[in-house]
Amino acid sequence: MNKNLLKQLMRFAKDVTIAFIATVLFTQFVLQNLQVRGHSMEPTLTDGQTILINKVYYKFNEPQVNDIVGFAVDTVEVKIVKRIIAVEGDVVDYIDGMLYVNEVAFARMDSGDIQYPFTVPEGRYFVVGDNVDSSIDSRYQLIGVICLEDILGKIVL
Repeated sequence: MNKNLLKQLMRFAKDVTIAFIATVLFTQFVLQNLQVRGHSMEPTLTDGQTILINKVYYKFNEPQVNDIVGFAVDTVEVKIVKRIIAVEGDVVDYIDGMLYVNEVAFARMDSGDIQYPFTVPEGRYFVVGDNVDSSIDSRYQLIGVICLEDILGKIVL
């Protein structure tokens, strides 16, 4: 075999290996794709839609109200995507079919199975699906309020 051809093959193999390792590291530590399952985030995100999770965003920023986050909790086996509607110290209340955050009407929805008024504890986030009628979220003890350690990252649309 020609030495020049062998050098080219070795260089190509090295480049492919470096690209593969870079891709694995990037998807492991920076961005991860996730496929939306279910209708709880419609119309913002649809069933089957592939989205990206920015896994480093919250290393430098605090989660904020209206952020859409991917997270995992021990009580559910799948990764979950919801919107943060309240942060630590906020008061979530439910009166006459309406959910309120800090006395401001948020949306008409079911109450879930938590006790109201509910003050979001320190270091916790209250999350709700955009399609509240088909969302299991912080209104239910199964999910509850989430902590920063539960959050996989911020959803990139």
